[in-house]
Amino acid sequence: MILRRVIKHVRNQEWTAIVLDFIIVVVGVFVGLQVSNWNDVQKENALASDYLRRLHSDMVLSIDATSNTEKFIRNNMNNLTLALDSLEACELAEENRGAFANGLFYAIVHIPATFSDGTLQELQSSGRLGLLKNPQIRDLLIAADREIKYQARAWPSIHIRGHNQSAYIDQIVVFRQNEQRDRFDYSSWDELDIDFDELCQDRKFRAALVVHERLGYRNLDWLKRNIENFRKVQNALEAELGLPQNEEETP
Repeated sequence: MILRRVIKHVRNQEWTAIVLDFIIVVVGVFVGLQVSNWNDVQKENALASDYLRRLHSDMVLSIDATSNTEKFIRNNMNNLTLALDSLEACELAEENRGAFANGLFYAIVHIPATFSDGTLQELQSSGRLGLLKNPQIRDLLIAADREIKYQARAWPSIHIRGHNQSAYIDQIVVFRQNEQRDRFDYSSWDELDIDFDELCQDRKFRAALVVHERLGYRNLDWLKRNIENFRKVQNALEAELGLPQNEEETP
């Protein structure tokens, strides 16, 4: 319709009308592009907001799971320390028998952090990491991911370091479970089959426990570092999303 009108105006040499038609066309194209750009920006902002919320959910899950692991390992370390002290003194109070049994049962257990990184992997694999406009969030996410990957590479050395000691502990310590239980339920003294007085004299056994005590402290340190990284990301995301911030500190 506009093209026909322009042709008509040209034939009639109506220059003012031609200029007006030209302006209408230019303005129409400009407005159309602006509307299209605005729609694209709105879609991108909505997508970015969705990713931010998903990342926040991932961090909450990561913190909860890793904090539970940290509490479990810390309790194990307390029990293992009590077991070592009791063996070195060759004395075990009756009220400490349960803790002693669990110190031996879980002495060789070391557990890495849990990182719910599905959203981050999706952003990286799809090339959409740039949707996160806040550079602080990107940097904190990358730092948390880098730490997790470093620890994943280092975990095999943890297992190798404690392999021989784990084998010796398993040869000495005999547990007969009285009933079926969840994976991380605690054992009891009456499930432990050992000669305590004989075990006190076994220096190799105590040395094996000491190796796992050191590895346990390393495990705790790594868990704490991951929780701190996750909380930094969580706080940055909450600030970006306008959510109440969690100021809880790692013990």
